[in-house]
Amino acid sequence: MYVVKEARGLVGECDVPEDPDTALYLLGTAAMLPRSNLTLHGICDGWKTRRALDLLRRINAQLDIRVTRSKSKIRTVNVKGSELRRTRMGGEQTALFIQEVPFLAALGTQAAGETVIRDAERLRHGAFDRLSLVIQNLRQMGARVGEMPDGLVVQGPVRLQGTEVNAGGDARTGLAFALSGLAAEGETRVLNPGDMCREFAELFARLSTLVKKR
Repeated sequence: MYVVKEARGLVGECDVPEDPDTALYLLGTAAMLPRSNLTLHGICDGWKTRRALDLLRRINAQLDIRVTRSKSKIRTVNVKGSELRRTRMGGEQTALFIQEVPFLAALGTQAAGETVIRDAERLRHGAFDRLSLVIQNLRQMGARVGEMPDGLVVQGPVRLQGTEVNAGGDARTGLAFALSGLAAEGETRVLNPGDMCREFAELFARLSTLVKKR
């Protein structure tokens, strides 16, 4: 079990590894927490990273992006707590971020309007139906979520409530709820998070220095 308590923001600065996922998770989490002021150094110029930054801009994350080393286009990005807004995802974009859909659904709970994610039926295959699991857990936290055969609809913004959720042994689902728990009132307990802490050790190491409690 992983226990997370409500936070007021992510504050400070740090370097990030080259993988685009860490940047997306940190920037997205900071954007949904009202008192965040986070600066990430060393964000590279890969295709998925650029698409992740575009996605965050589309949901109105307040990003200040500076190129700090022009030859390889290394970026420094600052993000503050933002009034997020709805978006729609489908097709190639959902395919690119299929592993991050649980987290993006959690972000949708903090965005004004209907966030719609389609073409995510792949999450239903395997040992268990991850899409249904994400929907059930978000509802458990007080979110308003509709289910479709290939996706979900999230109506926000909603004040999430800390509770007990079950990640079904999936690390990325566990991570989505560990991060959304930072925006939830009280304490969130993530059961069966799989190898979350090992798989995302670098991310959690950075969070430990950035999270500002209420």
